[in-house]
Amino acid sequence: MSNKEVIKILYEHLDSVFKSGESFYYFFNKLTPDIILSGTFKNIYELRESEEKFELIYNSYLSIQFSIESYNTNIINAECRPYWQYKIIDHSKKLLPWMQEFNEKVFLYNDVFWDKFYPPNKPGCNSYVKPLTKNEFEQNSLVLCNGNDFLKYKVKWDFNPVKVNWKSYFTKFLQRQILSSR
Repeated sequence: MSNKEVIKILYEHLDSVFKSGESFYYFFNKLTPDIILSGTFKNIYELRESEEKFELIYNSYLSIQFSIESYNTNIINAECRPYWQYKIIDHSKKLLPWMQEFNEKVFLYNDVFWDKFYPPNKPGCNSYVKPLTKNEFEQNSLVLCNGNDFLKYKVKWDFNPVKVNWKSYFTKFLQRQILSSR
């Protein structure tokens, strides 16, 4: 089976799971026969050894899909909540320098920053955007940042999934994660 066909199988399963809201284990168990038949892995044991890769793929795909929904909702509400704050959910993980720099920063919803850094910014990203009203912004004495000052940072995924063909980025990620196992 060609790489293109394996990627197609992965997308079909990911799309199905996203629409149905099924768990990672449901996804992995449903995907297993197709992946074994594809020849990507020699046997079930080899596939099970790569379970973490599939979990990263599953979580990253869902993260992008939820990000698209979040962005669209935030845009609809931008008139009331024009200030967007970059937030990190879990500080217990080792943060990359750019993550430390972005955390808690506030930009206007239409700032160039969001074209490049709307989360997720890497596989397994645990960041999100918190929209704020003018009152929330002022009451918390927050500082408005200029996205041009942050464009120097290099992140794994430097795109806003709503504004680009995110599947081309994600396909490259899939190829590195799964097809490198062949």
